[in-house]
Amino acid sequence: MNNFTINMIGIVVPFCIITVVVGFALGPILRRLNKLRDRLDAQASHHS
Repeated sequence: MNNFTINMIGIVVPFCIITVVVGFALGPILRRLNKLRDRLDAQASHHS
């Protein structure tokens, strides 16, 4: 394990963890936004 490898792991591992956490956090939010958009689309089509 040379210095470069340790530095790369120190960058890549936290980046992967953050990506996974953000993905889990955004998943339900995006799903809720999609439901809201569907509801708004339905209302808009009823009015026209």
